[in-house]
Amino acid sequence: MHADEDLQRLMRNLTLSIQTVTCCGHAMRVAVADMLKDFEDIRRTSDANEDVRNLCRGLERAIRDDILQNRQVFELLGFDIQ
Repeated sequence: MHADEDLQRLMRNLTLSIQTVTCCGHAMRVAVADMLKDFEDIRRTSDANEDVRNLCRGLERAIRDDILQNRQVFELLGFDIQ
């Protein structure tokens, strides 16, 4: 019975992991799609406005950090994701 419970727990954790990765990826794509609508305005404004320029840099750092952290998690899991 213990082995069945362990298998069920592992399957539940894998399912939750898949759902989490999928949802986070979808949320990021939606946010980027919304930004693309305003991209020309963002780029034009960032040239003239230091606050917008700093926010753009902050977004770039956040994305870079997220990618790095995701790679570290994938490596811990033994996945070879480029």
